[in-house]
Amino acid sequence: VETEEILRLDMQAGPTSPAWVAMVELAEPLQRPFGRLEASPETAETAPWRSIVDQGSKPGRDEAPGTAFVLEASESWTRRHLEEDRDAVAEALRSIFAETIEHAFGESVEISTCAARRWRYARPAERSEARSTVSPSESAGDAAGEPTWRSGSASILVGGDRCRTGHVEGAWLAGIDLAGVLLRDPKWSNRTAIAVDSSSAEPSLF
Repeated sequence: VETEEILRLDMQAGPTSPAWVAMVELAEPLQRPFGRLEASPETAETAPWRSIVDQGSKPGRDEAPGTAFVLEASESWTRRHLEEDRDAVAEALRSIFAETIEHAFGESVEISTCAARRWRYARPAERSEARSTVSPSESAGDAAGEPTWRSGSASILVGGDRCRTGHVEGAWLAGIDLAGVLLRDPKWSNRTAIAVDSSSAEPSLF
C-alpha cells in the first residue's frame, strides 16, 4: 500500500479543529456529582469551554464520582490561546472550571491539580453524525458510503473518530464500521494482511 494513497484518502475526511483540554482533580468531591456538562448551543461559539466530563461517572474507573474531571475548551477559546504556554493555559482553565461549577451548582471547589494538554487535531471541523465513513467507495460494485477506496489493485480502508463524530466513542464506532465491511464484503476474505495507518493518531493523556 503506497503512502500517497493513504494520505489522499485521509485528506478526504476534511479539516480538523484544535482543542485545549485540562485534567482537573479536586481536593474534596462535589456534593452534586454529574456525568457530563455541555455548553448550550446559544453559547457554544462564545463560551470558553465546550464540555466537562466527570471521570468517575465512566464505567470501570477508579476515580470516585465528583473528584476528577476533563474540561475541553471551546474551539474559539482554543484558537485564541493555541500557542500559549501550557502552564498558563492550565491556570486559565482552572479558573474557568471553578467559575463554571460555582455558576452551575453553587459550589466552591478546591482544585488540587490541573494539567493542560493541547490537541492540534482534536475534532472534525465539519462533522456529520450521518457520515460514518471517510468517503463512498470509488469502486462501482460497492455499496455507497462504505469506507473503501480502490486504486488499481489496492483497496484501502480508513477509519477514525473524525469519520464519525468528534467524541471519543467516534473512533470505536468507526472501527465497528470497518469490521462490518470486512465481514460483509467477500473481496476481503482472501486478504492475508491489513495495514493500519495511525500517523494522525495521538496517545490519550487522560
